[in-house]
Amino acid sequence: MDSRKVLIGLAAGLLAANAFGADRSAEEKHNLDLVMNFWNNVFMKRDTTRVGEFFADNYVDHNPNVTAPGIPGLVDYLKYLATRPAPTESDVVVATVDGEIVTLIRKRTLPDPKDPGKTYEAFGFDAMRVHGGKIVEHWDAATLPSGAPK
Repeated sequence: MDSRKVLIGLAAGLLAANAFGADRSAEEKHNLDLVMNFWNNVFMKRDTTRVGEFFADNYVDHNPNVTAPGIPGLVDYLKYLATRPAPTESDVVVATVDGEIVTLIRKRTLPDPKDPGKTYEAFGFDAMRVHGGKIVEHWDAATLPSGAPK
């Protein structure tokens, strides 16, 4: 068995234990619900009209592709993503919460660059900090595409 698959399975299992745990506080349940509601109804649908419902005015995004600060940068990025094919359903396979931090592990099926007739599964993450009932910070594994302007 591929050791990467075993490692991913173990990590997902550990996160799932937290994700489905009954020991969540009311605040953690709210934080998880807020992030999942944003993810499924705004991010996945590229709906920029509802961003204000979920994000604080002092929002900070650590994705280097979000080039303007705060909510305007997020809205611009969502508009850019709307020009590209979007998944038709949520790609979240694990969602976990620890206090203010909600982490989503996502799965995407991508074309295999070595064999155009095949695909492979790739996993990534998004972590968001919720404070005062709104998302105030975001991290992911995004990198700048090659040839991106500096």
